[in-house]
Amino acid sequence: MLLKALAPSNAPDAHIYNKLVKGYFKNRQIGDCLEILLQDGEKLGLHSQEKCLTYLGSRFRPVLEGVTPDLSDAEVGLFLLDRVLFVHTRNTKDKFNTLCIMIEKLYSYVGGECESDSLDSTSNQEVLLGGHLYGQLLAEKLYDILLGARAKLTKEIAMAGKKGEALKIKDAAFVKKLLSSQTGIGKKMEHFLATGNLTSKSQLDLQQTAGFTMVADKLNNTRYLSHFRSIHRGQYFTEMKTTTVRKLLPEAWGFICPVHTPDGSPCGLLNHITLSCAPVASETCPLKDNLHEFKQLLTELGMSPMQTDFNLVPPHNFLPIMIDGIVLGHVDPEQAGAFVDGLRAIKVL
Repeated sequence: MLLKALAPSNAPDAHIYNKLVKGYFKNRQIGDCLEILLQDGEKLGLHSQEKCLTYLGSRFRPVLEGVTPDLSDAEVGLFLLDRVLFVHTRNTKDKFNTLCIMIEKLYSYVGGECESDSLDSTSNQEVLLGGHLYGQLLAEKLYDILLGARAKLTKEIAMAGKKGEALKIKDAAFVKKLLSSQTGIGKKMEHFLATGNLTSKSQLDLQQTAGFTMVADKLNNTRYLSHFRSIHRGQYFTEMKTTTVRKLLPEAWGFICPVHTPDGSPCGLLNHITLSCAPVASETCPLKDNLHEFKQLLTELGMSPMQTDFNLVPPHNFLPIMIDGIVLGHVDPEQAGAFVDGLRAIKVL
């Protein structure tokens, strides 16, 4: 259903099948799985992109925030795909290619053709900066205040209606009194900074509710400043029962300090970024603005860019090239070594 909703308008199931199989008909496991996938979609009778969007919009309309009654079910479906599915991508084409890569990777992993993603790889991680966390928590607390004020206002209107009185809703004093009756945001933020415990209904989609703050030891200036360059893998990793070694992978060199890590339970989990490394938000990353130039550079190194024609698919053994979860193209395995060497040479320059 998602594939048909993201695919170009009126694209038949055969095109989706060829996009995922890529002509590799010897591997019947992928073909059989895709046939079952397409057959399950046929049971719902959704034969077009419009019907898929309408179906998604009608099912998720009650739980989506920001949806107005004047929007049609198909528009709500587009809203869902834009706000919820692969939010890092810019258009439905990138979302479709990313979903195809995920399906291919899943089938390859089940078939024993590739290994599972390493949780220690920096390419599978993102840094949650303090400002991001404070902003998310502040936005949620503001929303809670608005919900509480709305509930109290509804109650006041109902009581006034029974008494036959009229409320001065637009009166500034009334609005101020209504908002002041709610718990202050400042106290909640102070509690979060003092204890490091997250009190949230949604938990901000994080894997932990405690351990967000640490006491800065001021043994010396170097030790004190190191706290502001530390990256903690989180409480989830400290409690995880695993026998694998927490090692520093090659792509982390130059960004993560391989020496400065404490002893004890957070050993290997509390890292420090190097002086030359600066975390940036994905929205303000310079690469986002120069993505076209970067794609041209990769093409010069040997990458085959993504084709605009939906019917043209690369061979099954070509390796996908992705940046920030967006598929830019593919590279021939025989040229992959030279491609990587070229990237490393540019990185040094």
